[in-house]
Amino acid sequence: MQRLVFVFVAFGLATLVVAVGASSQRTASTKVRNGKISFWSDRAFGGRAQVFVMNPNGTRQRRLTNLFSAKRGDFSSDGKRLVLDGRARETLHDFDIFVMNADGSDLRQLTSGPERDTQASWSPEGRLVSFVRVKNESSAPSIWIVAADGSNAHRIAAGGSAVWSPDGQRLAVGGFGLTLMNPDGKGAKTIVAGESEVAAWSRDGSRILFTSYRDGNPEVYLVGVDGRRLRRLTRQPSEDYAADFAPDGRAILFSSDRTGLRQVYIMMLDGSKMLNLTRSRSNDWATSWQPMIR
Repeated sequence: MQRLVFVFVAFGLATLVVAVGASSQRTASTKVRNGKISFWSDRAFGGRAQVFVMNPNGTRQRRLTNLFSAKRGDFSSDGKRLVLDGRARETLHDFDIFVMNADGSDLRQLTSGPERDTQASWSPEGRLVSFVRVKNESSAPSIWIVAADGSNAHRIAAGGSAVWSPDGQRLAVGGFGLTLMNPDGKGAKTIVAGESEVAAWSRDGSRILFTSYRDGNPEVYLVGVDGRRLRRLTRQPSEDYAADFAPDGRAILFSSDRTGLRQVYIMMLDGSKMLNLTRSRSNDWATSWQPMIR
């Protein structure tokens, strides 16, 4: 029985990888390909989180960071850099935003101070980074933007996680609702009610991938930017969190604790063919899918 299960999983993984690869070939004229997947894991340094990468089929899992702890890496649109949140020293609350090359080299710190800075996201042209700042344990989160060189950090609005539209003209912001707004915080419009965590904007700008608690536990959803065509993709009593679209738009990256440990999964856009990529004995959180470096 175990051998049959293994064969089935291997066949399913090959089918999904072939499907994604075929899509990459069909869209070669626009140079849309699937690179590595970033995730963070507690498998290193006695359970302290670090940023890892792996191939799209789960092979060659390797650690990139060597901070006290590091989480939530986001690849730039050209695939050459990762922005992440981490702690350079032992501290309970103080996270800062860091940037490094996609291979883990040239790590630089963008923000500093006692605040908790997390959930960084690149603007499409790579000049700006949005992030969530919490001043202390009793304060509400807010969205900030900082230049890629660490200058001009400024608050734009209240809210949780944020991601940029492909044209850089809007931000999708999570919190007590999924809200679209301009990068200056103006023009806010809520398109989905209820507690949400935004994950990614589709490459064509038509859909948003997010996590919602509307059905009792965190599940992965897709919605059109007009708030229509809301679709629930996961249906488990476990906790499922959205992460990113594949660069070619044919698959979705997410995290789930359905095995008892948090693991990294991929699935097709309709929620089918869910496959565990990390298959580890640690807790692994999916964060970002790298466009192939051109």
